[in-house]
Amino acid sequence: IRSNLKYEMRLIMNKVKASIFLIALIILLQSSFSAMAATTEIDNRSLMPVYKPDSEVKMIDGSPEWASSLIMASLRIESATEEGTFQAATKLLDHYQKMGVNCIWVLPIYQRGANKDLSGNNGYGNYGPHTIEPSLTGTNNIDESFKVVKKFVDEAHKRNIRILFDIVVWGAEKDSPIVKEHPEYFIQLENGFREVWGGYAFNWSSEVWQEWYISCATNFIMKTGADGFRCDLEPTITGYPV
Repeated sequence: IRSNLKYEMRLIMNKVKASIFLIALIILLQSSFSAMAATTEIDNRSLMPVYKPDSEVKMIDGSPEWASSLIMASLRIESATEEGTFQAATKLLDHYQKMGVNCIWVLPIYQRGANKDLSGNNGYGNYGPHTIEPSLTGTNNIDESFKVVKKFVDEAHKRNIRILFDIVVWGAEKDSPIVKEHPEYFIQLENGFREVWGGYAFNWSSEVWQEWYISCATNFIMKTGADGFRCDLEPTITGYPV
């Protein structure tokens, strides 16, 4: 009996020792992996093409040379940070730069309709190409909003990151002031404006409308320094010529 007890005690002690050794090994491996992760942080900044101003950019078959080397990410300003502003989103640019992302496609930043929650349609419901959503810039002044957006774009360029903004061409929300101010900018049927996606459709057959819209798009680029647009729903709405 004593012999059996001693044998069983030895087995128990061996199991305890084995368990202690296994726990110590796991702790050691976890520490090693943590140390390796800390020393192998991804940093692809040196691999990114250097940002060049427009005056130094070559055109290839009608497109800027940098268009062929884009590694893109999409960014929704209102949900990218807790603050939901351009000012707060600027701090994310370092992360994208380390990841090697050299172009960010920003979802629509036009002013949202009063009947749309900011999280409801990602900005594709809008008040028109001449507006910017105040909550994204912290100001209701359009000129000040342009300055806020430009600062974000400038910070991106410092990190060799191009910025493309989403441009919306389908139409505007029904409660947009532009509907009352310029009803000729929208398609009108016998029983009222043509409805699409909960709003009214722009009248792309109107040269007056085309000229105004293009001037808004050009003004946006000139005031923000952005690198171009991602054109939503194109070319099915305006066609390639526009």
